Amino acid sequence: EALKHVSESGDYNPQNVKNFNEWSEEVSKSKPKISWTNDTSLPNGWMLSSGLPNEILKDVKGALFNGRKEAIDHMIKDHYSPSDIFSLWNTLHLEGWISDEENLPTGWKRKYFSEINKYHYLSPMMDVVKSTEALLTIVTNGKEYT
Repeated sequence: EALKHVSESGDYNPQNVKNFNEWSEEVSKSKPKISWTNDTSLPNGWMLSSGLPNEILKDVKGALFNGRKEAIDHMIKDHYSPSDIFSLWNTLHLEGWISDEENLPTGWKRKYFSEINKYHYLSPMMDVVKSTEALLTIVTNGKEYT
């Protein structure tokens, strides 16, 4: 669209159009090639990216999500069925969110972030707690954990 505007508007000289066209081609070459596949772990009609360092999920309307947690947040806000939400929740281990019933309250998950040498914790309500100390405060003060 931008190339069409630059070419047809008459506001740019031929050298500007040529430079813009060359720049546009270079940018296109450097973009990663993304392919989309169906995945049985996703809600019906959703797709999963491949060809990128991190997973991108795409819903049936074309909205993109940086991972399963973000997709679940969206599903909750958009009132998806509990069974669809729970199905995706059960795949969070694919992104490193691990259940640990021996050390965490029921329904909580943990994920290790090696770059900061810390665990983050995910509540059943999709709240991320970024330190063990904060998790202990929540558990100590929460009526549901006594």
